[in-house]
Amino acid sequence: MSASACPVSGSTASSCPASSSSALAPALIKPTKRKPTLPQQTEGEPLLYLPPLLSLLPPNSRPSTPSPRHTPTPSSSSTAFSFSAPTISYTTSSLPSIDPASVALHDALHNFKPVSTNYAREEYAEAFNWPDLVLPEDIEREWYIVAFRSIRAPGSPSKDLYQADRDAHEEAVGAGGLICYWYGVPQDGYNLATCIWQSRKHAVAANSGKKHVEAMKLAAEMYAYYGLERYVLRKVKGETGVTVDNWVSGEVSFGPGDDDVAKL
Repeated sequence: MSASACPVSGSTASSCPASSSSALAPALIKPTKRKPTLPQQTEGEPLLYLPPLLSLLPPNSRPSTPSPRHTPTPSSSSTAFSFSAPTISYTTSSLPSIDPASVALHDALHNFKPVSTNYAREEYAEAFNWPDLVLPEDIEREWYIVAFRSIRAPGSPSKDLYQADRDAHEEAVGAGGLICYWYGVPQDGYNLATCIWQSRKHAVAANSGKKHVEAMKLAAEMYAYYGLERYVLRKVKGETGVTVDNWVSGEVSFGPGDDDVAKL
């Protein structure tokens, strides 16, 4: 994006492989019809972040209200951005499949947001309102997270990077696996973006997406620095909250006996 890029291997929101199994109908989870809360903004001050960009659920899923659509436009400052009123859909593609636990997470992420304006420099697990995410007690599941920290190169144009990021994000949602994409607005050039995936397999395969590869090449020219961080979002059965831990190795856990989820 103009502000930052979806983190998979070095630039923007990336593509994921299409699911090899039929879509799992999340009949056990009923998403609530609610809108994400826009950040509070004093008139004249730049907007520091947007609501999460939640992937549209499969057509056979019960509808969950998507995030408001915004078009980022650069402000007069090279390191601050303002955002216009909703004008266009950020993505139009829907996920080809999603498991019930991920539908519950998708619903909980509607009000996902940073907890301070210094989020780009905070430890990842402390940067967002994870304690506010509430899921059903009977869910046991892990999800794969990639975070992208960056420093924009002085004077780098935003328009081309934003368009490349949007195209890559569209590619990712249509291919499958991407639950949520969130990005902030550069603060003195520093920024943070993050993607939450149904599995590590989806995120790793995203590297080969055509639009992702194009965006990655462009990003290399736009950033003075960028780095990736990988985490596991974990939900334990019997509890309603989630925790964030460093990813060490291997695939995330889909819970006991969830072979169908592993095929997504």
